[in-house]
Amino acid sequence: MALTYITKAAEMQANRNKIIAGQIAQMTKNLAAKQAVKDARSQKIVDDARTYSNDFYKAYQTQEKSGTVAWNAGASEMVSKLASNQEQMYREAFGDGGTPELKNKFRMQQTQDQQTLKTIGSWAKLNNDASNSLIQNQAAYEQDIDMGRFTRGNDNDKLSIHQNMQNGAYSSYKFDFDESGNVVLNASAYDEDGNPTKNDFRNITADVANNSAGNSFYDQIEEDDLLPKVLGDRWNDDKNGYSTLFKPKRVTKSVYDPATDTDTTYVEDVYNPNVIKQDLMGVYSNRLETEIRGPGFDKTWDQLYRGGYIRNNQGHLEEGNIAWSTVQKVKTMDLVQFGEEIGDVDGKEGITDEDKNMWLNNMDMAAKEGLSNYYSEMMAPQKNTIISKKVDDNGDDKEIDPVTGKPVVTKKGPSQMNQAQIIQAEKNKPIFKAIETAEISPIKENDPESEAARSTEIASLMSNNNAGQSDGTPLKFMTGSELKKTSPEEYASLDDNAIYRIDRKNNKAYAPGKVNANGGAEPKTYINPVPVLGADIVGMQNEKDLRRRIMRVSGVDAAEYTYLNSQYESQNSKNKPTNYVVKGKYNTKADADEAKKPGERVIKNPSTGKFEVIK
Repeated sequence: MALTYITKAAEMQANRNKIIAGQIAQMTKNLAAKQAVKDARSQKIVDDARTYSNDFYKAYQTQEKSGTVAWNAGASEMVSKLASNQEQMYREAFGDGGTPELKNKFRMQQTQDQQTLKTIGSWAKLNNDASNSLIQNQAAYEQDIDMGRFTRGNDNDKLSIHQNMQNGAYSSYKFDFDESGNVVLNASAYDEDGNPTKNDFRNITADVANNSAGNSFYDQIEEDDLLPKVLGDRWNDDKNGYSTLFKPKRVTKSVYDPATDTDTTYVEDVYNPNVIKQDLMGVYSNRLETEIRGPGFDKTWDQLYRGGYIRNNQGHLEEGNIAWSTVQKVKTMDLVQFGEEIGDVDGKEGITDEDKNMWLNNMDMAAKEGLSNYYSEMMAPQKNTIISKKVDDNGDDKEIDPVTGKPVVTKKGPSQMNQAQIIQAEKNKPIFKAIETAEISPIKENDPESEAARSTEIASLMSNNNAGQSDGTPLKFMTGSELKKTSPEEYASLDDNAIYRIDRKNNKAYAPGKVNANGGAEPKTYINPVPVLGADIVGMQNEKDLRRRIMRVSGVDAAEYTYLNSQYESQNSKNKPTNYVVKGKYNTKADADEAKKPGERVIKNPSTGKFEVIK
């Protein structure tokens, strides 16, 4: 009995152990399942945080970068810090200890970081645009043209950091936030000993905001800002243009020629530029006032200044030396600032509104002088148009065409250049100036070397300065001698000192042994020289006529040449000294410089092309 009882007790204990073990296993299983849910949730938080971080990186990668590698490295460093901070804040906000406050803080930080990202990208674009503009401005100065040139009075402090970035003046770029949460940039450079040589700061948040509001830190003259376009549109408008206000006066005049004993009667349309200017300054002054108050007048003002139009009957106006941005600033100054910047205009005691208004009115008057000079001199017809002429020859009246000399009923004279032609002429101004001012070597008598040198010199001048082909590709020019060196047999018949335009064409014959990428025969490309200037023209002694012919071949047509040459000679006449004695005339500036004595100087005569030593 005792043995049986013990055995049953053992069985019962074993059963209880088995039940307990099962319960423990189930509890472990339940806890493991709960932990798995917890772990999955934790992992999801990590994954979601990483996803937000990756999305932030992707947003940065897709936006515009600076052209400066070191700047991009600094920006990337800041973006990395922002992304890491976002990831940590997400875990804290959405993890086990997350609270509504932490979640809200994360979302606010996320919004702020996205704005920071946008600001960095916007400033990178500003920098890239400024770098391109700086290059265009430099080219405009080198070519002495208006298109691409900065207006005077730009914010040089803001421009300087972009100039330094373009020139590689900085080695380190650090991004941070100021106390107000604005993104600030610290651009610096160091010497070999680690001492800072440059340490410049920019509030790039403020720069982007100002630019978005239309307050750019520089202004630049672009193609649509050129005077022939802007003022040409205002003159030529069929409905409201200035041209509709000024009609020619048709007059008849008779001229007696004693040599032939004839009276010639001319019917002409007469324009008086002086009357046009007078009416613009008087009757239509309010229209000019509207232009002066309009956007972009600083660009017009600078072009009028450079073109010599800001003048009155007494000559150049000193007001032209002042940037128009200064006028804009003065308008917003109080009287204390005006007194410090400008001073007492009327000489009376104290600075008053009268002083300020007097100064501003004086600048407006100078602007009107400039506009009216341009309109009356450049847009209005400068010559009378001959409608017809009639010759009275012993009672035999004949109406004669003024161009052909043949009898006609009525015939209009030659027309003025239209606006499109003037704009094209302005585009070709660099070509005109380069060829007009280039030094052309003289040809010595019985000296083949000097003839060859001039020919090579002119071919190079034309290759570097031409209007190009219809597809925009520059033209190339070579001398006969240069072509013979490439293929003596093929070009044996060419004149050594003649100049040829180079056209490249595909020959129908196939070059032996050559195949293209697809295994087919490749057509042979050869040079097809087109004669443009004969050796007799290259050797001309009349340098002015030679330059004119060079320009015609280089893409400046006859009307454009007349227009540009008139401007050039007019500008030279303004700068030409008076009351001087010509001591000698020379073919080259070098010869003139060598010949001049103390107290003498060298000028170029635009009519003859000669260099004159004057005193």
